[in-house]
Amino acid sequence: MYRYVTDLIENGSEQKFINNFEMIVNNYKQVLINPQVIPIIVKHNLFFNNLKLFECLNDIRFVFLLLNRIYKYDSKYVISNLFSMLKFFDYETFYYYFIKFCEDKNIDIKEVLNYINDNKIMLNNNELLETLKEDFAYKYLNDYLDIFINNSASLLDLKKLFEKYSFYNDKLELLLQKMDSNPNLIGNEIINKVVSLDKIKGDIIVDFINIIIKELLEYGNLDYHNIRYLNEGAFSTAYQIGDKVLKMGIRRETFNLRNCKYFLQPLYRAEIMDKDNADFLFTIEITEYVDTTNIGYENTYQMYKKLRDEGFVWTDCKEANIGRLLKDNKVYFDGIDKVDNNSTGYINDNEEVLKAGELVVIDNDYVFEEEEFFKNRNLYDDPPSDYFYEFEERYQREKRKTK
Repeated sequence: MYRYVTDLIENGSEQKFINNFEMIVNNYKQVLINPQVIPIIVKHNLFFNNLKLFECLNDIRFVFLLLNRIYKYDSKYVISNLFSMLKFFDYETFYYYFIKFCEDKNIDIKEVLNYINDNKIMLNNNELLETLKEDFAYKYLNDYLDIFINNSASLLDLKKLFEKYSFYNDKLELLLQKMDSNPNLIGNEIINKVVSLDKIKGDIIVDFINIIIKELLEYGNLDYHNIRYLNEGAFSTAYQIGDKVLKMGIRRETFNLRNCKYFLQPLYRAEIMDKDNADFLFTIEITEYVDTTNIGYENTYQMYKKLRDEGFVWTDCKEANIGRLLKDNKVYFDGIDKVDNNSTGYINDNEEVLKAGELVVIDNDYVFEEEEFFKNRNLYDDPPSDYFYEFEERYQREKRKTK
């Protein structure tokens, strides 16, 4: 392939090179950085006219390697077309290389922001903010907050950034007002994290989730700007709404599970299907908010041990999956203190209620019945946590000593 392409160039067959450009990119992209090829790419605008093709390469490092070669050949050509890339690439690695490129070439980031705003380019997941971290936040976020408000695909992410850096300025009120005055925008943002809105457009599921969010806000006497984006794990994304946590995510490894006093008790836990009840859409769970700080190694082992004594195997044992109860381990919502098990996915009641201050498992996606687990070790598709084998060995060793 390399010889074929270079023969085209050396024989002056530019048109054949142009006609076969897609094939060349897909099959032998390295030939594009050949010094003989760069002038042809520039002359026929092959790079910027084929950005969608380069996006499919899934190799941003190469894209910017080529861009740097083109820049060395004709910097004015690159500068005049550079920002058009922002319309095609919208993921974090692209923004990382894009900003580095701009910094190396002394291109003012303010120009990037203005282009984003003028062309109404949505910043999915705030890649630009995440890429530039603290330096960018302090330099530009305050002065250009209105641009981020107008173009951010996630207002909750943007608010979390302000909380992270303890920012405050007069424009922050614009962000909070937009969140409160566009409740469906916030609801759609939360849903869109787990399932494409295009897939469920017009479905009652959208109204259902928005009603849940509204009820949780009313229960806590809160506004939409009080919703806090907590984190995104392997299975779900979590939001704090007052003293409740709303989790939404993909299908769990274990959903129907024997109840246990060491599990954080849910107000609601369900697998949501599409309107035809044919395809799984997402899992939703509502629990009490718990304290997840200061959970240590020994706390984690002792929880592993307690679950093993209860007949469970917990393969995703780690500090991040444990919380300290701020209230007794039961449901608190409009005076309800008992929830129908059919709405939780748990089998039987949790007869013993742990008190505030006790530790519980807040993410039991990888908790299995002992007998079932050892009969079918393939239940767990992903590698176990770093602690799993160590904890299991320690547990068996302690068990042998007690005999």
